Amino acid sequence: MELAALDIRYATLELQRLVGAKVEKVVQSDTEKRDLLFTLYKPGLDRKVLLRFILPSLVCTHDTKPDSYPQIPPGFAMFLRKYLTKLTRVEQAGFDRIIKLYFEGKTGSWTLVAEFLPPGNMILIDADGKIKNLLENQVYKDRSLRGGLPYAQPPTAFNLTTATDEGIAQRICAALKQSVAAALATALGLGGVYAEEACARASVDKACTELTADGIHALVRAVRDLLAQEIVPHKDASRVYPFRLESRATAPCPESSFLAAIGASLGVSAPSAPSSKPKKSKAQAMLDAQEANLATLHAVAAEEQRKADRIYEEYSLIKEVIDTAQAARREKNDVAHVLKRFAAVKRYDPATATVEIELEDRA
Repeated sequence: MELAALDIRYATLELQRLVGAKVEKVVQSDTEKRDLLFTLYKPGLDRKVLLRFILPSLVCTHDTKPDSYPQIPPGFAMFLRKYLTKLTRVEQAGFDRIIKLYFEGKTGSWTLVAEFLPPGNMILIDADGKIKNLLENQVYKDRSLRGGLPYAQPPTAFNLTTATDEGIAQRICAALKQSVAAALATALGLGGVYAEEACARASVDKACTELTADGIHALVRAVRDLLAQEIVPHKDASRVYPFRLESRATAPCPESSFLAAIGASLGVSAPSAPSSKPKKSKAQAMLDAQEANLATLHAVAAEEQRKADRIYEEYSLIKEVIDTAQAARREKNDVAHVLKRFAAVKRYDPATATVEIELEDRA
């Protein structure tokens, strides 16, 4: 199961009940680093909430802690424990597969971003919008994610939650070179399942490539309907849904919560049988964790060395760019315009006189 943007919308709505909760613990799988479990407590709730992120696929809650987490969590989870205290706000980023969780901490305000876009990431951002720490450094064509950089979201998808009926209709019509279902899935960001559901609710053939005015209006109403359902979790053999579908056979879930229904579908491993092997001492466990951290540092160092080698290979180009920029500044010419002749130059910041150069990765 992999959550669509509409699932993220309903997951975010359910997470509103946790606003005001305090973070008691954060643990992280030592085999799947994108699997993190937050223990949250809020007065008024009958029990602590175990909120789990399995990126890039799922967010859910459990009644019982799965046994797949080590006693001493990896460094990222330990880092989050240090900075996150009280959850103050939760929101979906537009209609993207991104959840933003806002926290107050001992050292200020923080935003924890969970990206469900493959391969998935979790990013801690400070009050100035800069990345304090993250699960994994990532470089894309249009943005880079690493510590110290301002956090940049992926290119914004069509925001179905704020679009007008006219805007939705225009978007559908513009994408009708393909089937209606494909147009809804891609142009509106509904994904395949909910695109077919919109067609079923509008009584429109999902395979057709032409629509009447009445058909378009029916689809817009159906899309609006999908955004405003009461959460009553249903499921079939493949996944859990936040409400009953008309396009396929589903059965009600025992759980009243969408997030809890997802968690129940995963199951929780029974506690491991006592091991005949002697338990590690705390010192040995810390040593093992430090050795694992050392291996990570070696990998980071190797990556930085690779980048340095790449810069050395392009030294002539980089020097030419710098010399050209400096000459343009001395002569009071438009530096950004002068640098356009270099394909590798992506941006010039006149405020700091810095040039951003993108080199093709040959690794």
